[in-house]
Amino acid sequence: MGTGRAPSWLQRVTRLLGGAPHYPVLLVDGQRDEAHQLAALLGEGFRVRIVGGLHAAIQAVADQAPILVVTELELPDGTGIDLLRALRVHPSTSKALLMVVSWRKGIDDKVAALLAGADDYLVKPVAPAAFVEEVKRLSYFKQILLPVW
Repeated sequence: MGTGRAPSWLQRVTRLLGGAPHYPVLLVDGQRDEAHQLAALLGEGFRVRIVGGLHAAIQAVADQAPILVVTELELPDGTGIDLLRALRVHPSTSKALLMVVSWRKGIDDKVAALLAGADDYLVKPVAPAAFVEEVKRLSYFKQILLPVW
């Protein structure tokens, strides 16, 4: 009854349901309490690293290649826009999911983030279910668009 496709299909379903085995995630926010709240929402299928600024994020990317990076736009040592641009061209994160979760709600901020490489932009405070659903949605579309990822 097994086919060569079964494991691949099961792995995809497991990923979509959030039960995947410890995918690396990087949360970048100067407000560590807010980052810890987002980390708790992701659940056990993710290995979350939290850093507080631009330079620490660049170092963290060099240490591990995250599949998801969530950043605030306002960082103590730079901007989330600068981080997004750097991550889009970095070999280990060029195909990663890049999400902005920020207090800035202006359309100019959202457009700038999307042009810099963000896949999505959520405005704080973010409902827990909305954050989780956006991560799942982005994962699903990235998987379709980049099946080898």
